[in-house]
Amino acid sequence: MKNKTGNNVEKNLKRATSSFVENTLPIFFPVKNIHKTKAYALFKQNNGSLKIKTTFGALEIRGRILGQNHKDILEMLLCQRKILIRKDDSIAVNFGRYAFLQDLGRSTGNYKWLEERIKEIRDFNFSITYKTQDDKIMEVGGFGIIDKYKFEENGTMSVKFTEEFTNFYREENLLDYAKYVPKIAKMKEPFLKAVVREMLKHKKYQIHFSKLIENFRYNNLLSETEIKKYKSLLKNEENRKYLAENFNILVEKVGRDYNIKIDRDANMVTMLINSDNFIKKQDEIVTFNQDSLFGDDL
Repeated sequence: MKNKTGNNVEKNLKRATSSFVENTLPIFFPVKNIHKTKAYALFKQNNGSLKIKTTFGALEIRGRILGQNHKDILEMLLCQRKILIRKDDSIAVNFGRYAFLQDLGRSTGNYKWLEERIKEIRDFNFSITYKTQDDKIMEVGGFGIIDKYKFEENGTMSVKFTEEFTNFYREENLLDYAKYVPKIAKMKEPFLKAVVREMLKHKKYQIHFSKLIENFRYNNLLSETEIKKYKSLLKNEENRKYLAENFNILVEKVGRDYNIKIDRDANMVTMLINSDNFIKKQDEIVTFNQDSLFGDDL
């Protein structure tokens, strides 16, 4: 059974910080400068489209490539009180920009930065294909995340999510880690943010650094220099201490590799189940059944 019906779906939507699938595929890149990546070069060569095949599914990005700072904003938006828009059953949020920026760890007067990042999220479109535990191929997309946004003179802001993105959250398994969102957003290194988001999906889990890089296909999307930098971030004692104290994530050196391990705090993270079928690792990499899930209009 794909979808559970009833009030639980709407309750889960109200609580959701992220979807399980979002934290499993490389939708948000772990870099400070996307324009210097191999992925961006491929994106430009293909007229603003990037297709990625990973161990857990296939992803197509159009319009713009986003980073972990965009994911920070998206999660913070989803932490606000959600309002149901009856016209299309989508959701919207209203908030004060000062407090929002404060929670992100950004300068509270930097409204322009926030406006530009939200516009960039508005430009982004994606579609995904993955296999479930009962070997069904799921195709989702293509659509954007944000439908409309409005910046008020009094420092407030409103964002309406697309109908398709809202329904995506009604169909997929979700995560509520709202208490962690400000801590993640205030971390300086995008890669460490990506590590935290990957690990928070699991109650008890461990993975080698090299395997994590392979699963997300970062070796195909980013430079060797960037990946070496990521390894050095895990070597850093201060980073290890922060991960352990704030997220129960332990990093240990194993030969030339690093083992990343979590024993998740159940009081900080809740899995919100909308589907009986989770995304699963595949023996063969799933690709799209058609040229694009976006259709001819994009």
